[in-house]
This record gives sequence, C-alpha cells and structure tokens, in this order.
Amino acid sequence: MRRILSGLVALVMIVILSTGAFAEAQKDLLDGTGVKIAFVISDLSNEIFIELMEACKTEAEKLGATFTFCEAQEVVDKIAAIENYTSAGMNVIISHVSDPDAMQPCITEAQAQGIKFFAYDTDTATSDMFFGADNFQLGYKIGENASKWINANFSADEKVKVGIGSYPQFAFQVTREEGIRAALAELAPNSEVVVARQAGFVPEGVEVGEVWVQSNPDLNVICGINDSGIVGIYQAFEAAGMDMSAGNTKLGFFGCDATAEAMSLISADTVFRGTIALSLVSAADIFMKDAVTLVNGGTVEHDYIFEMVEVDTSNYSDYMDHQGV
Repeated sequence: MRRILSGLVALVMIVILSTGAFAEAQKDLLDGTGVKIAFVISDLSNEIFIELMEACKTEAEKLGATFTFCEAQEVVDKIAAIENYTSAGMNVIISHVSDPDAMQPCITEAQAQGIKFFAYDTDTATSDMFFGADNFQLGYKIGENASKWINANFSADEKVKVGIGSYPQFAFQVTREEGIRAALAELAPNSEVVVARQAGFVPEGVEVGEVWVQSNPDLNVICGINDSGIVGIYQAFEAAGMDMSAGNTKLGFFGCDATAEAMSLISADTVFRGTIALSLVSAADIFMKDAVTLVNGGTVEHDYIFEMVEVDTSNYSDYMDHQGV
C-alpha cells in the first residue's frame, strides 16, 4: 500500500511540476519585451478600425510589446508602409491585403529578414497567420438580415427596391457583395438590386446618399459591405428630410461591423435595422498574443476566422450585455 501511495504521490508531483513548467513556458512565450509590432490599416475614417488600433495598443502594452500603425488605403501605399516597417526592424507586420500578388514581393522581403507577417482580410501565399472572415458568408449574412425584414414587411408580390453600398476596389469586398446579392435572390426573390455605388466610408456614403435621394427616392432597402458607408447614406437621407424612424416600414438599412454609430442607430429605433458583428475589436488580444508568441518561437493556429453574429433590435440588449457594455 505504501508503495502504491508513494507512486501516486510521485505522479501527482510530476503533474504539478510539469504543469508549473508548462505555465512558466507559456508565460515566457507571452513576454513581449523588445517585441515591435506594426499594423498597416486600410482606412482610419472607418470607426471600427480606430477602435481596433486602440485595442491593439492596449493589449501590446499589457505584454510589454510596442505597437505602431499607419493608414494606407492604396496598394502602393501598403507596399511602401511594409517596406518602411521592414527597414525599421519590426518583428511583426500585420497588414490589410488588397492585392496579394502585388504585395507578395515586399512581404517575402520582410520575412527574409525574420519578420513575421500577418495577413488581414485576404490571405497571401506565405503569411505566418491569417485573420479574416469568410466574405461570401459575411455578405450572405447581411443579405439574410435584410431578407428577414423584407419578408416581414412586404408581401411576396410587392417589388422591393434595393441599393447596395459596395467597394469594388477590393476583391474581398466584391466577394462580400456577391454574398449579399445571393442571399437576397434566394431568400427575398421579390427584391431587386436597382442601384449599387461605392460607399465604404462615411464621406463616400454621404455623397452616394445625396445622389440616391434624388435618383432613387423609392428605395426600400440599403445594404452595405460595412456599417460606415451606409451610416453616411443614412445621414444623407436624414438631411433630406426622409422619415428615418423605425415606424417607416418601407425603408431598412443593413450593414456589418457593429460600429458604435450603427449600434446607436439600431438602439434608437431607426430605419437602421441590423448589422453583423464580427467581434473584431475583441480579437486585438489574439492579434497581439499570437504576434508575441511567434516572435518568441512558439506556434499558433494559422487561420483566425472572425465569428459572425446578427444584431438587430430583437437581440441588441443581449448582445451589448455579452460585450460588457
């Protein structure tokens, strides 16, 4: 009996010591001292990206790492930013990828110098990690959100006119728009996309909205590849004196990103009916921890796919409670 107990005690001690060693090793992997991380973001007029940069900075500081970022809308600007960060000796570069082929040479050069490269939104051939969404499915979710509202407020024989705030410059946004169109065609066959214009940011959306108020004042649904563009369209419609209250059952706005402004409009019972939350800002913790882990020689899963959650007035409060807001 003593021999058995001694064996059990020894086993327990081994487990305890091993667990302690593992915990210590994990702690070392998350030591960001001296680790420099840079983020090349497409546009800082998009509210969700400002929030993401602030969250990344906070999470990097918790790990002892340093974090910097810059805005680069065009492909040539992204390439220049990556080259500059490579010359500056960054340990990790995270970047929006709008043209994988064009950007690959500078990514390859950065990696040749030992820099880890994280692709965001669109993957590349040699990325050390990829963060993104299934953009067709994300678009489909946006269209599905709109279709539910259409089917609840229009009869099957009523023609529903749809406008799409698109962004044809980026391939992943084109894929997202294709998802929107596919969902509408399948789930709300009485809907018809009668107009689509580039509206990825609030100022673009305002310009598009000002045109649509004149050219297509009878639109019933506005779908966007994000929230920012259709927030701009919303502002233009509101400025033109259109009824933007939830009581106007012939007009609905639907986007994605769950930006603070969009969420505020949803909670205020307006025609901004729904969005798709990607929990992008909360992923800053993963961005930074995985960056530090790779620099310290650890391993991470290559793909991080953002969760998609439909948000409308029916679950707004539950969603915000879950976010701790």
